[in-house]
Amino acid sequence: MVLFANYATIEYLTAIPKLIEISLFWILGVKIYRSKHTKLNTVYAISFFIWTLYTMSDLIMWITAANSETWLVVDNVIRDIQVISAVIFAFLIYFSTQIVVKGYNGLKWKQIYIVAFLFLVIAIMVAVVDRLDVYDANNQLLDPSEWDSAPLVIISPNMGWETMILMGIPLALYVQSVIALFKLIRDHVDDAELKNRMYNLIAGIVLIPAGILYFAVVLSNPDWYNIVMITIGRCLWIAAPIFIWRSQKKN
Repeated sequence: MVLFANYATIEYLTAIPKLIEISLFWILGVKIYRSKHTKLNTVYAISFFIWTLYTMSDLIMWITAANSETWLVVDNVIRDIQVISAVIFAFLIYFSTQIVVKGYNGLKWKQIYIVAFLFLVIAIMVAVVDRLDVYDANNQLLDPSEWDSAPLVIISPNMGWETMILMGIPLALYVQSVIALFKLIRDHVDDAELKNRMYNLIAGIVLIPAGILYFAVVLSNPDWYNIVMITIGRCLWIAAPIFIWRSQKKN
């Protein structure tokens, strides 16, 4: 049976920046792939397409999960796809940074395979422990029989310490990749234009985990969950493909 749950208006309003973000990442992925068919560009393009899965999941889950118990099951599957896509995205950024720093022919493939396996295990474990639940405005877990009568329903993941620890590992490797790229620019890049383009690349890939951490903090306090705070977070993600595209353009 389909219920008529009362979702927060903010969840509908934020569909606009989400659609903008999806469009920008998709356009960026296509443009980068078509600009030059290198292995690095292919990795970047795939990573951007995968990130759109993360945001497309956001478009669905928060305004449908309390429609029925079946919808909650479906949206938990979508949530699994979302967290797995985030982990895959983190690995692809790590992989792309290794290509930039060492060159494709200089990659240590044993290390790459080990890290890929680690990320795969983490993605599966996060999908297992992470779950969407339905709460009221006071952050109280609701029974399915209460979903259509509650003044407001809020869909939220049960972000426990297990999820935090598991996601911390790919985040740490992501940060390590950014640091390695920064050191490469600082120590080995003298051309001013190239250096500026690479700094734009760093800014773009840093904004992705920055947005994730930002929303983790905002979602931890219901009083902070408002249109202003959500718009700031979405702007971080919208700005990411803009910076990355600037890194691809030559003067």
